[in-house]
Amino acid sequence: MQRGVVFSSLRGLPGSKCGPLRIPLPVRQRAHLGVQYRNVASRASDSEEVDVGWLWSGTSAATPKILRRQGIKPKRSLGQNFVTDDGVLGKLVSAAGVVSGEPVLELGPGTGNLTKHLIQAGAVVTAVEKDDTLQTKLVEEFGDDLHVIHGDIMKVDFVPVVEKMLEDHPDMTRVRVVANLPYNITTDCLRRLLPMSDIFSHLCFMIQDEVAKRLCLRKPGGTQYRSMTIFTQYYSDPTYKMKISKGVYYPQPKVDGALVDFAIKTETERMDVGDDKTFISMVNKSFAEKRKKISNSLTPMYPSDEVHSALRECGLPETSRAEELTVENFVELYRCLAANR
Repeated sequence: MQRGVVFSSLRGLPGSKCGPLRIPLPVRQRAHLGVQYRNVASRASDSEEVDVGWLWSGTSAATPKILRRQGIKPKRSLGQNFVTDDGVLGKLVSAAGVVSGEPVLELGPGTGNLTKHLIQAGAVVTAVEKDDTLQTKLVEEFGDDLHVIHGDIMKVDFVPVVEKMLEDHPDMTRVRVVANLPYNITTDCLRRLLPMSDIFSHLCFMIQDEVAKRLCLRKPGGTQYRSMTIFTQYYSDPTYKMKISKGVYYPQPKVDGALVDFAIKTETERMDVGDDKTFISMVNKSFAEKRKKISNSLTPMYPSDEVHSALRECGLPETSRAEELTVENFVELYRCLAANR
């Protein structure tokens, strides 16, 4: 088991040091979902009246009220903003392309609002949750219908996780990832996960609307065309799926969200640059001072005369700036620079 990761109660997944958490409670059918969930009483004395199921006795719209009743406050430090509209959640699952029987990895499920709809769609869900309280609540609420990993999505070793998910799917090598992503870790998360083409096929992420549009830009030019646009489109084919009103989140953020499907390119599907790390470094350096010509911004990584020569060889103006180049232009420029060394 990887350090910093705890697997809880979950159909053959390794347990924590204390062993897997088992909840020997009766199971009842919840008609509005069409799946089985465990009934779990809240931690109260026998003399107190208790709830059956901590959250899903109603709809996602009840999330704020039930969290307050449970004494749970969304953590700003974890970027927690829960989607509370079942209509929107259903559309999100459909737009993400989730199909029945498919193993799906959910990152940061929080209160399980999206989780419920993934399971309803027939997905076999494994979820990674960092919040101690919500991780426990997820296990209690969903029981054996959900695999829960207690860990940080920026630190979890996903290789053994995916291997375990695919044990019953010998015909598959990669899984779909779905997440209502905290806005403040969008870039870091994409930088970490997009290169993992050997285990991930799609990243279906809810992110800030402005960022979503920026990452999906196809035509170079303008202030919104940035190094992360190149990074994203080098490793994937991003598609803007739908806008998500800020009004459906709790707590409500200041800006709207959007769903983007990042269809990850395999190594054979990506354009060959030989050394991804050096290529991305060149792209980042090119955008570091956007007003400068590339021949100047790439100094001292590459001498300006080498850059001028490579630009001419690629059929690009020697006065080219980073925001004027497509992904293909950057790849060709890098190949020319590397070949002349």
